[in-house]
Amino acid sequence: MTDPNDIKRQDAAAAFEAALAGLDRLLVLEPAHQWARTHRAALLCAAGRVAEAVADFTAVLGLHPDDVAALAGRGGAFWMLDRLDAAAADLDRALVLDPGHVSALVDRANVFQEQYRYAEALALYDRALALRSDDPAALANRGATLREMGRYADALDACRHAHAVRPEDADTALNLAMCLLQMGIWQEGWATYEARLRRPPWSEAMAGFTAPQWDGRADLAGKLVLLVGEQGLGDTIQFCRFAHRVADRGATVILGVEPPLRRLMTGLDGVAAVAVPGDADPDYDFFCPLMSLPVRLGLTPADVGMAPYLRADAACVAAWRLRLAVLPGLKVGLVWAGERRAHDRMALRTDRRRSVALERLAPLFDVPGVTFVSLQKGAAGGQAVGWPVVDWTAELEDFADTTALIAALDLVISVDTSVAHAAGALGRPVWVLNRFDRCWRWLADRTDSPWYPTMRLFTQATPGVWDDVVAAVAAALGQAASGTVQAS
Repeated sequence: MTDPNDIKRQDAAAAFEAALAGLDRLLVLEPAHQWARTHRAALLCAAGRVAEAVADFTAVLGLHPDDVAALAGRGGAFWMLDRLDAAAADLDRALVLDPGHVSALVDRANVFQEQYRYAEALALYDRALALRSDDPAALANRGATLREMGRYADALDACRHAHAVRPEDADTALNLAMCLLQMGIWQEGWATYEARLRRPPWSEAMAGFTAPQWDGRADLAGKLVLLVGEQGLGDTIQFCRFAHRVADRGATVILGVEPPLRRLMTGLDGVAAVAVPGDADPDYDFFCPLMSLPVRLGLTPADVGMAPYLRADAACVAAWRLRLAVLPGLKVGLVWAGERRAHDRMALRTDRRRSVALERLAPLFDVPGVTFVSLQKGAAGGQAVGWPVVDWTAELEDFADTTALIAALDLVISVDTSVAHAAGALGRPVWVLNRFDRCWRWLADRTDSPWYPTMRLFTQATPGVWDDVVAAVAAALGQAASGTVQAS
C-alpha cells in the first residue's frame, strides 16, 4: 500500500524543482531580475541549500543594497550558517528600513538567543507576535527561550499556547514536549515528543521501512521487531535499556544502531541481534523508533533507573586495569568536547554550548592525587598535547573499546556527550559538566539523574560561564582523591 505521506513528499519535491526551474529560466533571460533572484534564494533557504541562497541574496543586494527582503533573507541564512555577526548586521539594517518586518524580528531574536541575550530575544519575539500572532517561529522560539532561561512554568504556558495556535506544527509540538519532559510531566511529554517523527530525518525515513510501526498495542508474541536507534550515539545508549521490555512481550528483538555501537550492543539483555546500516534487512514484522518506547510501553520515571545495563568485555577491562595500575592516584577519564556536526545547525548550536576548551579545565590538573586519562575522540582530542593527560584514544576503535577503558577507571568527568551516557549505563561514577540551558533529559534543577544512579550534574550558574562549574568539580575531585568522599 502506498504511504500518503510519501506521496506528499514526492509532490513537494516535484513542486520545488518545478518552481526552481521556472525561476532559473527567468533568470537566464534577465539575470538581474530582483524578484526572481530574491524568491529563488528564499526557495533555496527553505530547502536547506543555505549557502546557495546567500549567493543569490548577495547578488540582489549588490544591485539593491536597501532591499529589505534580501537583507532579512540573507540575515536569516547567515543565522542558519552560524555566522552570527553577519546575521546581526543584515537584520539590524533590515529593521532600520522596516521596523515591522516580522521574519527579521524573529531571526534577530534568534541571534540574541544564541548569544544568551535572552531578555532582548524575548522583546523581539513579542514584537513579532504583536504584528503576527500566529507566527510559528516566534511562537516556538519564545517558548524555547523561556525554557533555556530556566523559567519553566512560563515556558510551559508559552509552549502550550504555541501548540494550541499551531497544533499541526511539529516544531511547536517538540518544544512543548521537551518542556514537559524537563519538568517531569512524562505521560504527556513522551506522547507529544512523537511529533519528531513528522520532521526530517524521520519524515523521510518512514518510507524505507517494509513493515508497520509498532503502536504499543499490537501483540508481539512470536514477532520479529526492529528497534531503530535515532539521533546521537548517546540517545541510543540511553534508550537501548528498554529493549528487554519488548522482548518480555514475546518478541524477538533486532536492534539497529550506528557502527561504533555494534560490538557494545551485542549481548544486550533482550536483544537477539544487532544490525547496522548496510546490513541486509531482516524480515521483521514491526519496527519502532527507540525513543518512542517510553510512550508505547507506558513507562514512568520509576522505570528508568536500571543501570548498569551495559557490560564491557571482562578481558579488555582486565587488560586496561593492568596498564592503569602503574599510574598514581585516582584514575579519571576526561571528555571536554562533543562531536561537531557542521551540517546540522541545531547540533552545532548545542555543541558550542556544551563543549569547553581543555585549557578551561586547567584547575582540575592542580588537584593532587589524580591521573587524567583522555576519552576524547575527534579533532578536539588534539588539545591534550602539552597537558598532563594520558592519551590512549588511538586504541579506541569503537564504543566496546571505550567502555572497557571506562570500566577500568575510577571516575569519568565529561561534558554532555555519549561517553557520559556510556559511563552511566555501565554503572560507573560519572560527573557531567552541564551547560546552563540543560538538556531536557536531565530534568529541571537537579544534581542527580533518575536515568543513571551514579551520575552527578555540575551545572552552569550563568550561561556560557564554566568557571564555577570547574571550581566545584575541582573541589569535589580533591575530596574524592583524598578519600574524604566516594566519587559516586
